[in-house]
Amino acid sequence: MVLLMRHTGLRIGDVITLARERVRDGSIELHTAKTSGLIRLPLPLVVLEALREVPIPRGATTGCPYYFWNGSTSRRQVVTMAHKTLSAVFARANVPDARSHRFRHTLATDILAKGGTMQDVADILGISAGIAERHYAKWSLAREERIRLLMQAVHGQVYDGQQTVISKAVQ
Repeated sequence: MVLLMRHTGLRIGDVITLARERVRDGSIELHTAKTSGLIRLPLPLVVLEALREVPIPRGATTGCPYYFWNGSTSRRQVVTMAHKTLSAVFARANVPDARSHRFRHTLATDILAKGGTMQDVADILGISAGIAERHYAKWSLAREERIRLLMQAVHGQVYDGQQTVISKAVQ
């Protein structure tokens, strides 16, 4: 579950109720429960290998269509149980204030750090570009560079990592 959340940015409810048929040909494809946004992503090999090893959920019959849910309990109950289980794992691992949603934030910041756009983040997380901008703008390298260039234009100087470069207009 953790690998899937970390590498796809899916919400815990979408992971815990993930049907096996949603993973095929090395990719995952589903409409998210919260926004109905379509997610279609290639999966890293480590995730595919882990999913192949997931046993049939406790209380499920042979041929259960889900990875982590037996299909008997309500969706709400299984999501609540998953939250409690992850909270216990985070507490045991001594990770303060951890929440499953942090995996979404981690993926979003990784995408932006590798040069992805706000639209890329929105598409991958199944949210609108406006929501992505509101939550992740501060992590965008492109935004930081725009601000640096703007401030250089305003002040005529920037720090280049070695020394302060001063424009001729300021000198």
